[in-house]
Amino acid sequence: MGVFAHSTVLYISDKDQGRLIAGAMLKSPHSLVFTPPYGSWMNVYLPLGLSYKDIPELPTSTAIELNCYDSEGLDVRLFTSDRIAFMFESGCGDVGEEEDELLEIASGLWEKEQDGDAEQIEVAAPADGEGDEAVTEKRKKTFWDLSPEDQEKYVSQARSSGEFKKFVDSSTSEDNIPDVAPFAPFLPEGRTLDELQVLLGAIAKRLHGPPTDVKELESIKKWMDGKDHSDNAEDYLQAVANFLDVRGGVWSLEALQEKMADKIDRRIISLDAVSQPQTD
Repeated sequence: MGVFAHSTVLYISDKDQGRLIAGAMLKSPHSLVFTPPYGSWMNVYLPLGLSYKDIPELPTSTAIELNCYDSEGLDVRLFTSDRIAFMFESGCGDVGEEEDELLEIASGLWEKEQDGDAEQIEVAAPADGEGDEAVTEKRKKTFWDLSPEDQEKYVSQARSSGEFKKFVDSSTSEDNIPDVAPFAPFLPEGRTLDELQVLLGAIAKRLHGPPTDVKELESIKKWMDGKDHSDNAEDYLQAVANFLDVRGGVWSLEALQEKMADKIDRRIISLDAVSQPQTD
């Protein structure tokens, strides 16, 4: 998987530390872009694949990383004192397995519809002893012989089937959510660890539609700008950013350089610029 978006948000304990971090970033040989501090945070955009702790010039700082992989998988990481204190993943590594399972279920649905009477089709097959020459033989048509457009009818049925939902539930569940306690010192006023736990629980189940749990549904709609479901993982990352009050979180450095180059001045970009929604 390639990384679609990656951002690091540094916690600024006081103005002196903010100046120290800004000075260190300006001296760094790496390609970096950062926003002016806001509240207790400063956004730092690094080359894809790098963490703030991979930049030697940066002083030790608490950081939240929001990573998105091809709009499918996502992870949220909290680093404290240069050590990872929390990591939550959704859809990372299991997307391929779910796609395979979906196609297998779709194939079974197609076969049931044929009721054993699949038509015969001619296929080319290498002939014994004739090297690369091919001969034509007949065999029964299978689901895999269908065009993607013809397969889609059965894939759609499979996606809404109980069998597929059961498979997804078994591979993505609340059991995968780590203890959110490390976030306690960094929660905005009026928000609780329990609320964060509910939000992450909803995100963990995002691959098969809107949450069915009432609290999770309310949480997703509240923090994901009124949406109850999305096919894009970055929307869920933005919900986490909204909950934590980190603005303009979900950008990659490459996207900023491509779309916001005219707004970057001496490695600094305004918070208003990065708070604009991405168009990818």
